Amino acid sequence: MLNRKEVHNSETLNIQIDSHDQKSYLIELSKDCTKFDLNVECLENSFSKFFILNHAESACELNINMVLKQDANCQMGVLDLEKSPLKWNHYVDLKEQGAEYEILSGQLCQEHIEKVCDMEVRHNAPHTNGQMKNFAVLFDYGQYQMVANGNIKKGCFDAQSHQATRVLTLGQGHKTKVIPLLLIDENDVKASHALTIGQPDADQLYYLQSRGLSTKQAVGLLSVGYFLPVIDLVEDAVEIKIHFEKFTGILQSNYEFAYALGRMQKMMGQPLIEENSLTSWKDAVEKQLKDYEPKDYLEENLKKLILEYRMQEQDGEEIQQLYKRGYKKEE
Repeated sequence: MLNRKEVHNSETLNIQIDSHDQKSYLIELSKDCTKFDLNVECLENSFSKFFILNHAESACELNINMVLKQDANCQMGVLDLEKSPLKWNHYVDLKEQGAEYEILSGQLCQEHIEKVCDMEVRHNAPHTNGQMKNFAVLFDYGQYQMVANGNIKKGCFDAQSHQATRVLTLGQGHKTKVIPLLLIDENDVKASHALTIGQPDADQLYYLQSRGLSTKQAVGLLSVGYFLPVIDLVEDAVEIKIHFEKFTGILQSNYEFAYALGRMQKMMGQPLIEENSLTSWKDAVEKQLKDYEPKDYLEENLKKLILEYRMQEQDGEEIQQLYKRGYKKEE
C-alpha cells in the first residue's frame, strides 16, 4: 500500500519504519512549499521506499536525514521538474551492518534556475551498501550542482559504495558542476564513481525524427529516458509520468491517456462520465474540447496532447480508476 503525504509551506516529517515492516511513501511538495525536513529511521530488517515529487513554484529547501539499522533496506527517489530553485541536503547513516540504501534522483534545470544538492552516504558499519544515481537534464541557461560523497569509515570492511551522475545538456549557456567524492578509510571495500556530461546523441535524434517526431518531441523522449529509472521506484507511476507532458509533447500509454482525460474533464468543469469505456471518454472530451478555450499553458498543452493521441482500445478496472483519479486531482 502506498502512503501519500502532501507538504505545504514549511513542514517537518519524522518517520520510523519498524522492525520487519514494509512501507512505501509518495510525498508531494505542494506549490506553496518552501521547506521540507524529512527524518527517517529504518529499524532492523525493515524494507521501505520513498518517492518525493517536487511541485514547488518558488524557491524550496529540501533536507533529508536517513538512519538505517541492521539489515534495513531503503530505496529513495526524488523527481524535480519544476521551474524553481531547489536547495537539497541529503545525509544517510548506514549505522549497522547489513544496511542497504539506494537513492535515484531526476532533475530538470530550466532557464536561469539553479538546482543545488549536497549528498552523503556514510558507512559506519561493515557489510553495508550505498548506491547513488543522479540524473539531470539542462535547458538553456540552466544551472546544476551536485556533490555526491561516498564515505566509508575505518573498520567498515566489505562495504560497497557506488555512484553515477549523468547530465544531459540541451541548448546553450548552461552551467554544470559535479563533484564525485569517495572518502575511504578501509582497505577491504568496493567503491566506484562514474560521471557523464554531454549533449544528445545525434544518431538517436536522427532515428526518432525519421519516425515522424519533431525535434522537441525527440529531445523530450531522450530526456524521459534519463528519468525513467527514478519513476520506476513508484508503484503508482502513471500519475508521475503524466508530468512529462510539460516538455515531451507525447502521451505514452492508454493509462496516461485515461488520467489526462480525467484531468481535462475537471479543468473544463464538466461532470464525470459514467460509462466505463476509454472510447466513450475520448469521444466526449474531444467533442467538448472543440469549443473550449484553454485558460493557461497547462490546459493548452493537455488539450493538444489529447487531440493528437492515437490510442488502441483498452478498458478495464485500472483504466477506470485512473480516469477517476485524474478527475479528482486537485489543481
